[in-house]
Amino acid sequence: MHKVVGGLWTCLEVVCFEWLYRGQIGTHQSTVMSEKTITLYHGTTPDSAELLMQNGWQPNSFASGSQCGQTRFLYLTTQPEDALWFANEKGSETVLEMKDVPYSMLKVDPEDGVSDTIEEEVSSPHGLPGKVVLTKAIDASAFELYGIPKPTFR
Repeated sequence: MHKVVGGLWTCLEVVCFEWLYRGQIGTHQSTVMSEKTITLYHGTTPDSAELLMQNGWQPNSFASGSQCGQTRFLYLTTQPEDALWFANEKGSETVLEMKDVPYSMLKVDPEDGVSDTIEEEVSSPHGLPGKVVLTKAIDASAFELYGIPKPTFR
């Protein structure tokens, strides 16, 4: 579970807790609305990766990347190999993984997306990696370095 800047929490399961009431222990299930989430990847430089893992991300908080994208978005993809391609364009091999990103924080990439909805874009209906953008601030705990295995040749 990641805390999203602004106090919004994403929940992946029903929260259960026990309490003592009149000498009896009972169980209560609190129905917490769970939201659809996804794991996504971001290709970047080591310096930018370090900043994201320390400070998180907010719209307009970073300069435009090597692809001259809009600073109000963080550009993400559904495939780590695709993120590596973008990192390579920056002279890097650094890929960040973001787990449990709520769909409500995403939009289809306005430059590279091919679908009308997030659901269509991430399902790869055209056989291409899904291209989406993060539109809302997210905490540093959402970012982890991703290790891409090197291909082996025989």
